[in-house]
Amino acid sequence: MGAPMKRSAIPGWHDEMEEARERGVSLVHLRRQRRARIGPQPTKFGRRVLYRDGGNARYLDKKYEDEQAERERPPTRGRPARSRLTV
Repeated sequence: MGAPMKRSAIPGWHDEMEEARERGVSLVHLRRQRRARIGPQPTKFGRRVLYRDGGNARYLDKKYEDEQAERERPPTRGRPARSRLTV
């Protein structure tokens, strides 16, 4: 298997093992979310994938603000567009 992951030597950053532990998910799940671009934005330093300290809180705050803005948007008028799919 691969070499064991080490703690990040860069202040203010942590590796994906620590991120998975902090979020309470498996490493495989975290990697799937990263490929689907869900969650905090990681940064690659060579082969290493690092996350900013406090990135989860920033991500959740941004997601909450986006949802609030979506709720405050006035409803659209008119009939919804018809689907072009034929059955």
